[in-house]
Amino acid sequence: MISDSLPRPRWLARSASPGAIAANFGLSSFFIKTLVRAAHQGGAPLRGRGFAVFVTFTEMPYVAEYVYRHLDFLNANGFNVIVVSNSKKINDQSLRELRLRSIAVLERPNIGYDFGAYRDGVLWTLQHFGAVDRLLLINDSVFGPVDLDSDLFDKAFAIDADIVGLLDSMEKRYHFQSFWLMFNRAVVASKKFEQYWINTPYFQDKSTVVDKLETRILNYFLQADFTSEAVFQVDTVTQRAVQNFMREIDQLSRASGERELVDSAPKPETPTDRLRLVQRGTPLRARLDYLRQIVGILNHGVAMNPSVFMWRTLLQDFNFPYIKREIFTKNPVSEPNILTAYEVAAGCGYPVELIRRYLRGGR
Repeated sequence: MISDSLPRPRWLARSASPGAIAANFGLSSFFIKTLVRAAHQGGAPLRGRGFAVFVTFTEMPYVAEYVYRHLDFLNANGFNVIVVSNSKKINDQSLRELRLRSIAVLERPNIGYDFGAYRDGVLWTLQHFGAVDRLLLINDSVFGPVDLDSDLFDKAFAIDADIVGLLDSMEKRYHFQSFWLMFNRAVVASKKFEQYWINTPYFQDKSTVVDKLETRILNYFLQADFTSEAVFQVDTVTQRAVQNFMREIDQLSRASGERELVDSAPKPETPTDRLRLVQRGTPLRARLDYLRQIVGILNHGVAMNPSVFMWRTLLQDFNFPYIKREIFTKNPVSEPNILTAYEVAAGCGYPVELIRRYLRGGR
């Protein structure tokens, strides 16, 4: 049980749809059930009506230091932070650090991935705090903010829309990338918002989470006549990224003595199929082949994840505040010379030692 110093909860709907019951594994829906197994009072003061549900997961017994930097940034920008830990167990020191930077820390099993944690964090917040002016959903799948003095929230708060995304994408279908989603008062106060999270199931397959939840949540609220806008827009980012890719292709072509046209490559079936054909030769040749394929894919109108394929342009040209963690942990698109990501992140102001500590399994 959480300390009585937090506001007493209000009841949500007294009944729920069959979908909600399924989402709660058949438990009674007289109260809204979640998988929160423990709720700890935080040390941060409650201020204003802006809340951030921050989801973190680690297989280690401790939380990485880059997470604390992120939480400090949210606090500095006026959010009441509710940390939702999907970790099996975190040690006492990490729990203390999280509590210092939040108004509450919720512990739950890693069921339903980030959206399962979002669901439980959102419903817990609504139960305990009622009227919410702004609710930000964010997770630890990114390193950042790159610059603690980022004007990200000045830009986000200035947007006149019900739903604000950090970055939109056309991959699969139009959506906002789910590691950062902000809902303003008109949405949060609506029954649509409450019912969406009540009815959100805990999918245990990552691809299903992406297809059924991540790429569809925006459309759900647009159909309810809410408005939306992204802080960073994929069409603008893509145009600049292609220009940068072409400039680098020209430079590398000159260096290698080649003048081959990018569009001479056959149309790809999918980005993944095409990228498997990257030639592995000298670093220069590998990079050149990679860039030609990326531009060829974009020229054929194939949508790509901008936070993965265009991370360099986002950081260097748009002062994007985050870089995806998987760039360093997985190199998901087999980008040659990916280790230059450390140099780029450092050049933009991020303390890359936090990345190195995380990768070494350190705190």
